[in-house]
Amino acid sequence: SDVCSSDLLNSRNPFSINSSKRTPFQFRQYNANISGPLIKRKASYFLDFFRGETDDNELVNATILDSNFNPVQFAQSFVVPKRNTGFGIRLDYAINTNHTLVARYNYNRSSTKNQGVNGFSLPERAYDASNRFQSIQLTETAILNSTTINETRFQFNNSSNESLGDSTIPVLNVSGAFISGGSQVGHAINERNNWELTNFTAMQKGTHAVKFGGRVRGTQIEDTNPNNFGGAWLFTGGYGLTSIERYQLTLQLQKERKTPEEIRAAGGGASQFSISTGNPLASVAQKDFGLFLQDDWRVRPNLT
Repeated sequence: SDVCSSDLLNSRNPFSINSSKRTPFQFRQYNANISGPLIKRKASYFLDFFRGETDDNELVNATILDSNFNPVQFAQSFVVPKRNTGFGIRLDYAINTNHTLVARYNYNRSSTKNQGVNGFSLPERAYDASNRFQSIQLTETAILNSTTINETRFQFNNSSNESLGDSTIPVLNVSGAFISGGSQVGHAINERNNWELTNFTAMQKGTHAVKFGGRVRGTQIEDTNPNNFGGAWLFTGGYGLTSIERYQLTLQLQKERKTPEEIRAAGGGASQFSISTGNPLASVAQKDFGLFLQDDWRVRPNLT
C-alpha cells in the first residue's frame, strides 16, 4: 500500500520573508507484507515492511545583526527530513508432533536531519538525530504428556539513540533575539542491550494446577553525552539595554579594541559563560534472576 501527500494545496507562510512561496512539505508511507508456507505442514513465515518519508519544516524567526551591527529580521522556513524504516520476520516451525519453535525478528530505524533549527535557533545549529531498535524472540513449546506443558522463551533487545552535531563552535545565545554557533550536542550515543531467558512448566494434577519455573535477565547501558563541551555564551538585558543592544555594544567596543574591563564598564559583555568538561561516557550493567512456584487448588466448585 502507498499513502502520500504534498504541499500543493497548502497556504503560503505569512511569517516567512519570502511569503510568496509555500512552505515545503511531503509525506509518503509504504506498507507491504507477505506470508505463506515454507515446508508443507511443517514451517511457515510472515514478513512485513514499513517505510515512512516526511519532509516537514520548521520556522526560524529571529533578530540578528548585519555586517554593520544593525538589527535585521531573519524569518525563514527550513526543511526537516524525517525517515522511518522497519520490517519484521516471523518463522513457525514444528520440530515434531510435541515440540514447536517460533522465531521473530523486528527492526526499526528512524532519522531526522536539521534538528534544533526553529524559533530563535539559526540554521548553523542544525544536527542529525537517529534511533534504532531491534529485537530477537525465540519460543519453544513442548507437550510433555497429556497433563504437562513446558515453555522456554528467550528475548534480546538492542536500542540506540544517536545525535551528531558541531561542538567546535561555542553557542552564542542572545536572549529573545537569536541563538547561533554549534549545536553543542557533539557525538552523543545512548546504547542499551537487554536479554531475558524464561522457562516454566504447567501441570494439571486432579484439583491442582501447578506452575513453576524461573527467569534470568540482564541489562547493559552505555551513554556518551558530550553536551556543551564547546561552551556557551549568554547575553541578557541589563544596564538599561536589551539583550541584542548589549551584544551590539559589545561588538562595537571590540571593534574599537577596547579591553574586557572597558567593555564591562560601558555595559557590554556577556552575562554568562558555561562549559562542560570531563569524561562524557557512563555505563552500567545489571543481572537478576528469580524462581516461582504456584499451586491453584480447586477445593470446591465455588472455591479455589
